[in-house]
Amino acid sequence: MRKLLAAALFSTLSTFVVALSLRAPDATVALLAVAGITVLVTWLSSQYSTEEESGLALANPASAVALTLVGRSNSATILPLFAAQLVGAVVGGFAALGLDSTLGQTLIWSEPRLLATGIALGVIGILATWLLFAIDSQLSEAYAAIPPLLAGASLPLSLGSALNPAVILGLATADLISWDVALVAALAVLVAAVVGAFTVNAISPAD
Repeated sequence: MRKLLAAALFSTLSTFVVALSLRAPDATVALLAVAGITVLVTWLSSQYSTEEESGLALANPASAVALTLVGRSNSATILPLFAAQLVGAVVGGFAALGLDSTLGQTLIWSEPRLLATGIALGVIGILATWLLFAIDSQLSEAYAAIPPLLAGASLPLSLGSALNPAVILGLATADLISWDVALVAALAVLVAAVVGAFTVNAISPAD
């Protein structure tokens, strides 16, 4: 129960911060905010890691999928974990929506085509999954900043956090991104997590 509560809180915090970042003075500040909250949540989640199980599954539904596939997260907890992360994201989204009338305009409101969204996030999602395993193997949590920076640099700013399916659905709840783009983004990243889990050995050095 404690882990599920932590996952929900991480998701709420991530969604709320990302939503507010879209009101930043410029795109660079917004991207740094997204990267910063991603690193912070990754670090907080890593505090739950043990030799048998990775706490990084608490940070992101895509991470939970990849870690479950390689045996670093308990498959019995994945659905409750998904539910906790989604509830947290919706809460964060509604909190941001409640502040909408008191905040300024969003930085970037454009959205890419659905196919472009799926392809770009699919590729970056595979890279993110490989980095996830490296972080789980004691690489610095700071490397978690790379995927959101890549996503934010190659796609509209509102998709900088799209590598976290719960957060991107939370942004749709906050009316900061359309539901069709959010659903395509979330699905692409989850598929990428599966592909990344099955291909990580291809980039790993030989024992």
